[in-house]
Amino acid sequence: MAADATQESRLAGLDVVILGGQPIQEPIAWAGPFVMNTRAEVLTAFEDYQKGKLGVVPATYIPHGGARG
Repeated sequence: MAADATQESRLAGLDVVILGGQPIQEPIAWAGPFVMNTRAEVLTAFEDYQKGKLGVVPATYIPHGGARG
């Protein structure tokens, strides 16, 4: 693991996440920030994101009326 010699001036901290585990032997499809099992699932995730179904940041603002359960 390595880092740049200089740090982004707006961010005072550093977060590192290291994950590990046994392979689950599942197919992987990815595009942009989305990782799914099939290309169709990735495309659905993009559509859901564009429609605002995945939430917003900050979470206190919910343009689609909030979660229904």
